[in-house]
Amino acid sequence: AGGIRWGLECGMEDYNRLEQMGYNLWNREQDGLRWGVFRYGNLSHNIPVINGERQCVDKHARVVIAEINVPSPYVNVDLSDLYGRAVFREFNFRNRVGLEITDTLSNLTECQLVRWQMLTSATAASRGRVLTLTQGGKSITLEADVDVEWTITETTALYREWDTPQENLRMVSFERRTPVSGEMKHTVVFTLP
Repeated sequence: AGGIRWGLECGMEDYNRLEQMGYNLWNREQDGLRWGVFRYGNLSHNIPVINGERQCVDKHARVVIAEINVPSPYVNVDLSDLYGRAVFREFNFRNRVGLEITDTLSNLTECQLVRWQMLTSATAASRGRVLTLTQGGKSITLEADVDVEWTITETTALYREWDTPQENLRMVSFERRTPVSGEMKHTVVFTLP
């Protein structure tokens, strides 16, 4: 937005360095060491995380609806197979002005911890349920439609001894506990000033 990439991914890890450390990157099983590498596991990606657990690594997301070439593009992605519970993420680019990302989760048990997270190289400042990202002389706000507090975590605090550090990256996130109903929904609205 505004010519700035606000959310990003870490990119590739140095395979040779990890293999020299005896790290087996080729085991793609659910309990494989590969998914413990920050850049490859779900803890570094711009996705919902439930109880800090890995996604089901042999499953796939499914695009349910994709209306792209319209005045207000909309995409609905079914992530349920990845989590073993009903999880949907919707992207609504209303009038191509503001982006809304809505997560709808159900079939959860009470008090599970659900985290909304995004990796960014922008500087971040939070005020309650509003987060402001600033980069390249521009800013964007992310506002949650629920009562949450944003957390800003430098990725250097998330790396383990085998991860290749990357400077100037941070994870912005908020967490919520599931209610008795086992259902949860929240929307984050991205708006350029």
